[in-house]
Amino acid sequence: RAAIEREAAARREEAAAQREEVADAAREAAREAFDDMKVDQAVQGHATKTVVAALQAARQAEALMRLKARQAEQAKVSADRRAKLADAERQAAERAEDRDDRQKAKMAAAARRAEAAANATELRAQREMEEATRLAADARHRGSQAAEAEAAAKR
Repeated sequence: RAAIEREAAARREEAAAQREEVADAAREAAREAFDDMKVDQAVQGHATKTVVAALQAARQAEALMRLKARQAEQAKVSADRRAKLADAERQAAERAEDRDDRQKAKMAAAARRAEAAANATELRAQREMEEATRLAADARHRGSQAAEAEAAAKR
């Protein structure tokens, strides 16, 4: 059981590292899209309503992505705390093997509840990271549409 829990903890850590890489890539892509839009605006010398709207959308998407990343990090910390709590409860349950069966069952149930809560938090963090990635892609798409619209307007 301890080996299974250690393996599950290792998988959670690996998944958290992957989510962090995805978040970093999404943040970088959003920054690049935002920077590209800023450079295009400077070269063109003026901003149309479409470009301004796209810049605002990109800023909002980046701010939302930062918020989602912060929430995901908080959820990861919370999941780690819950996993440590579950591990401590499991160890306490093992030390209490000589105690009556009812007490051991309560401890195991608490450990399972803590593990389930940690898994739910981890899934929520993963969904938030996917949402942040999607928002960054939408911001890049809006930025490229705005640049195309401005180029068409100049023609």
